[in-house]
Amino acid sequence: MDVEASRASFQELFHTYATIDKNGDGYIDLSELKEALDGAGFKLPGWKVRQLIEEYDDKRQIQHRGRLSFDEFEKMCLELKSNEVASKFKQVVSKKENLETLGGMSDASSEGTTHSVRLEEQLAFSDWINSNLRSDADLKHLLPIDPEGKALYDRVKDGILLCKIINHSCPDTIDERAINKKNLTVYTKHENLTLALVSSQAIGCNIVNIDAHDLSKGKPHLVLGLLWQIIRIGLFNQITLENCPGLTALLLDGERIEDLMKLSPEAILL
Repeated sequence: MDVEASRASFQELFHTYATIDKNGDGYIDLSELKEALDGAGFKLPGWKVRQLIEEYDDKRQIQHRGRLSFDEFEKMCLELKSNEVASKFKQVVSKKENLETLGGMSDASSEGTTHSVRLEEQLAFSDWINSNLRSDADLKHLLPIDPEGKALYDRVKDGILLCKIINHSCPDTIDERAINKKNLTVYTKHENLTLALVSSQAIGCNIVNIDAHDLSKGKPHLVLGLLWQIIRIGLFNQITLENCPGLTALLLDGERIEDLMKLSPEAILL
């Protein structure tokens, strides 16, 4: 599908170029560049087009000064598209809507350090926890989490919820008997959090720069980062023939089901 889309995009770009290259000599004048870029979908202001012309002429990026071949035009469009995508990504990352910025959360990092927490993640993880673990008798004192997810960070502090999430994603990872559930003290909560961290690492999570002390403080960016890894691993574990029999439809001619199942969940999704 991507190959077909690329071919169609190339043909459309070539048609736009050929329409302007009326004499068919394989070049267009740089004075016609704005018209060509408009036709290719790049609505650039005049000053930007003049800047591009100057760059191509001054830096001798074209073989014939004042003119542009199709290959050079295609390269220019690809560069503009790449810059456009990068610009949009930067806008999304820096967008303030639904983004909460927190200062450093320790004495060592409180000055000059910030962490961003996207509220959509907070809501999504809280909803996932409520949906999947609400009926667990051991979590009655913790669930449900409020609809906005603001209590999420407080609910993970005793370690029980994290252990339960790990076992939901990867059943039997933690022996339930090892979880401290009653008459909790600072020390038994710390034991639970340590157990959760060791277990999350065992199932494939990256826990670098996360320790039980961080989780006991409910540091949002660390809690969300760990939850995302655990939930993601659990979701990928469900990509099996037993859970998704429709995977057989992905087989190409000559492929066997064994070939498909050798792929990682990420590769299957791609």
